[in-house]
Amino acid sequence: MTHRHAFEALDKSLRDILSLHDPKARTLRFGGKTVLLGGDFREILPVIPQGTRADIVSASISHSYLWESCHKFTLQKNMRLTEDEKEFSNYVLRVGDGNPLPTEVNEFDEDEEDQLISIDRTLVEELSSDPHKQILEATYGRTDQWKGTKQDYT
Repeated sequence: MTHRHAFEALDKSLRDILSLHDPKARTLRFGGKTVLLGGDFREILPVIPQGTRADIVSASISHSYLWESCHKFTLQKNMRLTEDEKEFSNYVLRVGDGNPLPTEVNEFDEDEEDQLISIDRTLVEELSSDPHKQILEATYGRTDQWKGTKQDYT
């Protein structure tokens, strides 16, 4: 989520500093030093106060002159994923890649059709008569096994 200008400033600073002892460093990215960056563009973009979508995207490192010299590695397997969560994980990846399931358009949202994402019905839980208890149980398990009264937890 760091603005590309910060990386570009680091590049120029390292070139200046390292070229004092090695003149070749002035022509090398980051003065010839290896810099490791990590992140997921689906999750965290730079924060630009009151910025437009274009401002935010252009602030990303992927729009810097440095990007062409980066080696990109993509993780292929989620090691924390359990077998039960694979379907949800694949759904999140499709949304992140811009390939969600087809949208359902109604008369009220025709202008925003390209911004809608269909939510898989298996991810939606019907509301019960006690929504607070339903949320607690979905998060922490069965609440009837807890000691104390319902007022202690709501």
